[in-house]
Amino acid sequence: MIVTSKLTGAFFLLRKYSVLFRFARWFLLINFLLSFQPTHSQCLGKNLAFRSGEIMQFDAYYNWGLLRVKAGKAEFTTAMEEKDGESLFHIKATAHSLSSWDWFFKVRDTYETWVDTCRLYPREFIQQTSEGGYQAYNRFAFDRNLRSVKTFHSEKGKELKETTLQTEKPAFDVMSAAYAARSIDYSKMSPGDKIPINIILNNEIFTLYYRYLGKEVVKNIDGHHYRCLKFSAMAVEGTIFKGGEDLFVWVSDDQNHVPVKAESKILVGSVNVFLTKAKNLRYKVTCIVD
Repeated sequence: MIVTSKLTGAFFLLRKYSVLFRFARWFLLINFLLSFQPTHSQCLGKNLAFRSGEIMQFDAYYNWGLLRVKAGKAEFTTAMEEKDGESLFHIKATAHSLSSWDWFFKVRDTYETWVDTCRLYPREFIQQTSEGGYQAYNRFAFDRNLRSVKTFHSEKGKELKETTLQTEKPAFDVMSAAYAARSIDYSKMSPGDKIPINIILNNEIFTLYYRYLGKEVVKNIDGHHYRCLKFSAMAVEGTIFKGGEDLFVWVSDDQNHVPVKAESKILVGSVNVFLTKAKNLRYKVTCIVD
């Protein structure tokens, strides 16, 4: 009876705040905060942590007290493509609620970005959101010099609204920032280091930051322990997040820099994301302790 009561209460709160399945947008926000230096001028092409054909899969859980509910899944893939006469990395992420929960709140989200192979700067970003009865489409077209971005936004099938954002410094979408982050040399960072980044969210440019917290061994959902680099990040207040540095991510302490675990406190309870599968990584995995 106690468990049933908790589940009923959780369902009410989750529906009220749309927490259970909005992990997709949350995870992508977390993912780009693996860390990234927008002022980094070196061409990253020879130091990429990933390669074409890489696949990463994740499970997301909602936690409330002693209750843990598996909410959905996400998958990230990379491939080389020819686009507008240029060879680009096509990075794609899909996130969906489990079919057993579709009756409650159905999610089918897709995020795609195309980035150059040298500096990993974005050329185009597309987001297609389908969450419950809400549907939205976002497209960002980046100027080659990253000084302006054209955004296209539509909700529930309405006409596209076009906006041009001017940027004094390069701005990134969540996907391009995440993958560029994996090529940074973290050995030059000290615990407590704080670095800003310009990120485009909801057709606005936010200057957010991440903080490097040092090294830590964490237990993944698969039972293995991983040597990781730990980061905290600033969330945008006014969504399901409380704001402040309540976002945490653990990245594999090897050359792949794969996100192993992420967690965040939200308005009601917390959310965890765990790595469940990683295929075709560029380097051999050396961060698993047992």
